[in-house]
Amino acid sequence: MDKFLNNILIVVPLCIALVLWIAFSFKCCLIFYGLYSLGMYLHITVTTLSNAFIGREINSKGDLFWKIVFVILASLCLSVSYFV
Repeated sequence: MDKFLNNILIVVPLCIALVLWIAFSFKCCLIFYGLYSLGMYLHITVTTLSNAFIGREINSKGDLFWKIVFVILASLCLSVSYFV
């Protein structure tokens, strides 16, 4: 009986630690991808504004699509990571 109790006392905290570790790494991953998407949005915006400032041709068709994708991805990742 003592061997069974010792196994339970070892396995249960390890399972709890594993679940907490997975949840924490998922939250960190969401925060990283959210901030990365936000950074890519800012990069596209600054590049477009810089091209307009120096008088280069602007192709806003592709820029608008990627801006929308990165803003949606950033908002989803950061809002889900807040609640996890």
